[in-house]
Amino acid sequence: MSLYGNLPYNNRLVQDGSTTVTVALPAGATTGSTSGIDLRQSVPYPVTTEVIAYITTTASSGSANSKNLNVVFQDSADGVTYANVATFANPVLRVTDSSTITPAGSSSVVLPSSIRQYVRLSITGETNGGTPLGTGSLALLY
Repeated sequence: MSLYGNLPYNNRLVQDGSTTVTVALPAGATTGSTSGIDLRQSVPYPVTTEVIAYITTTASSGSANSKNLNVVFQDSADGVTYANVATFANPVLRVTDSSTITPAGSSSVVLPSSIRQYVRLSITGETNGGTPLGTGSLALLY
């Protein structure tokens, strides 16, 4: 337990395996997306505690030319048509390779109450970025 201002604040972060999705890092000039996580509630999402989206990429070989992997956080009302969540900086995570190695990266954001029912990650590799051999993941922490 920690303090937020002068109030006690519980910052436990429990990961549920059913709310974790993974995608292979995309080759240069392509995009890969995780499957969607169904929050089982449409807008407004009734948040009584913070739900944190934990975004990671693994270290990998196979990348090239000091190019970026840009990770954006998306939501959808129907699980089919996704759009970037404007509340967050996009990309929420940018990983730049050094020569042929892409370092691991991570970022976390708190889901806003306006989040729609389905969420996912979309990762785009820059042109001539090689073919990194790692993965990107989205996990919801409660």
